[in-house]
Amino acid sequence: MTEAIADTRRLFSKPQNLNDAYGPPSNFLEIDVSNPQTVGVGRGRFTTYEIKLKTNLPVFKLKESRVTRRYSDFEWLRSELERESKVVVPPLPGKALFRQLPFRGDDGIFEDGFIEERRQGLEQFINKCPEVSGDGAPLLSSNVPYSLPRPGQGSFFFSQLSAFPEDLELSDYCRELLHIFSQRYVSYVNCLVPSARPVKICQNCYIQYNNLKEIYANISSDQVGPDNVSCHTSLLKSDRLMLVFQLYHGLNQIWYISKCDSCLSKDSHSLSNVTLYYMATLNQSLSCFEKHKEGNHSVLCKECKATYGGVNELYSRMEKNGNLCIDIEDSMNMTRKLWSKKFNCSFPRAETVPVIAVSSFMLFLPIIFYLSSFLHSEQKKRKLILRE
Repeated sequence: MTEAIADTRRLFSKPQNLNDAYGPPSNFLEIDVSNPQTVGVGRGRFTTYEIKLKTNLPVFKLKESRVTRRYSDFEWLRSELERESKVVVPPLPGKALFRQLPFRGDDGIFEDGFIEERRQGLEQFINKCPEVSGDGAPLLSSNVPYSLPRPGQGSFFFSQLSAFPEDLELSDYCRELLHIFSQRYVSYVNCLVPSARPVKICQNCYIQYNNLKEIYANISSDQVGPDNVSCHTSLLKSDRLMLVFQLYHGLNQIWYISKCDSCLSKDSHSLSNVTLYYMATLNQSLSCFEKHKEGNHSVLCKECKATYGGVNELYSRMEKNGNLCIDIEDSMNMTRKLWSKKFNCSFPRAETVPVIAVSSFMLFLPIIFYLSSFLHSEQKKRKLILRE
C-alpha cells in the first residue's frame, strides 16, 4: 500500500503591494470609550464618557465622530436593540445600586476605580453589538474586521449606531429653546451685576431667575415637544463641554448660596410677608439716620434708638427662624456699622444683659472673698486681745 505524499509545492498568490500591506482594511468600524468626566454637584452629579467612532462603512454619514454620553444613553441604545433584535443583546455593566446608597465612606459610583471599570464595560458592550444582526446572524466575517451586512441583516443596529453619535443637527424647536435660554440668561446676569453692592440680588432678580429656571426645566425635561422631539440630549449632553448645563448650574449655585428662597413666598413669585415687613422696618430706621445725621450724633442716638431697636429685634427673630437671605444679612450688617462705628451709638442687646451681670459678679467675686477673709481675721485678733 502506497503512502500518500503531502503536496509541498508553493501556492502561487497575487503579489502584495505596499497599499495592500499597510493600507486600511476594506471595511472597518472602530469605537472607543474614553475620557470619563464627572460633572455637577449633589443630586445633579453624573459621569460622562467620550465616544470616538471611526469607520468607512457607507451607512455612516460621518466617517469620524466624537460625542459625549452618559450611562443612561447606553441603556437607551441597549433597550432599542433589545426591542428589535431576535437574539440576546450583550449586557451592560451593572448599575451598582449599593454604591449609590447614602452615608457611604467613599465616593460610590464616582470613585476612579469604579469609573474605569464601567468605562471598560461600556466599551466592551458597544463593540460587541455589531457582532449580532437583526435576524441573529453574525456580522463578522473571517476576512475583514467588519463585513458589510447582507440585505436584511443588521440594518436596525447600524441605523441606531449611526444615529447614536451624530445628533449634530438641532431641530427648530430645540433651537428656539436655546435662543430663549440665551435671552433669559443675559437678563439674569444683567440684574445680578448691578445688585452686587449693596447686595439686593434676591429682591431685585427673583423674576429673572424664575424665568431662567423655567426655560432650563423645559430643556432638561425628557418630555417631547412638537414633532416628537426632546432637547435634553441635544442641548445638554452632546459634547464634553456641556455649555448650557455649566452656565445654568453656575448661576443656580449663586442663588443657592445666597439662600434667596428664604426671602420669597412658597411659590417663589414674590417676596415673603416677613421680608416685606423687615424692609419697611429697616427703611424707618435708615430714614431716621438720614434725618438726624447732621450735627451732634447724640441726638441721633436718642431719637433713632426705638426704630433701630425694632429692626434689630426683628432681625434676631428672623435669624432664629432661618428666614435670612443674603440681602437681609448684608443690609443688617451695614445698618449696625452705621449705628456703632459711624454714629458711635450703643444699644445693648437683651441677651447681653445676663452675660454682663454674670461677668461682673465673677469679676468682683475674688475681691469679696479677700475682703471677707480680711474682716474675719481682724475679728479674731480683737478677740485674742480682749482675752489678755
